[in-house]
Amino acid sequence: TPTHNASLVSTGTSIQTQTQPVAVPEMGGIISITGETKYGSVLTADISGITYTPPTTSDAPTYEWYRGNTAISGANSSTYMLVQADIGETIKVRASADGTNATGSVMSGETTIVEKADGPSAPPAPTVASKTATNITLNGVVGQEYSRDNGTTWQDSPIFSELTPDTEYTFITRVKKNGDAQSFISKCRNPREYFCD
Repeated sequence: TPTHNASLVSTGTSIQTQTQPVAVPEMGGIISITGETKYGSVLTADISGITYTPPTTSDAPTYEWYRGNTAISGANSSTYMLVQADIGETIKVRASADGTNATGSVMSGETTIVEKADGPSAPPAPTVASKTATNITLNGVVGQEYSRDNGTTWQDSPIFSELTPDTEYTFITRVKKNGDAQSFISKCRNPREYFCD
């Protein structure tokens, strides 16, 4: 002031500013599914498209697989084997950050509809066990079925009766499908032609 000098300097007080909070990385990007969508196949969660902001390599994501929109109990690894309940459904997977090194989650798109497994390859052509003027009996094989009309109708029995005498018939066989295998018509490579005498 015009009449007084400045005072003496006080003793110092140390004050520290607050620590700038470290941003926890946020998971983003995309997750995809690789593998064939058929019963018994293994699907894999591909996280190569996942990103973190800010970047990190410390996150250990967890996984949850879904059948449609319903979480599959116990399906919590980066791979998933398709089971019978998946046939006719779509599958997707969610990757979630571990919550310590990153936060957030990413859901994949849905797979195509899960199909039955492929059936076995075509068996050898059937062979004749015996024949008469109106009956032909093939050598039966357990687990196979037979047709005389090029696969329009199938029967478990290798015995064909009420046939027309002096008529040529071509017989084919296939391995019967089960609940998990793909339905297919398997034509033998070399169908055997037989005549009723």
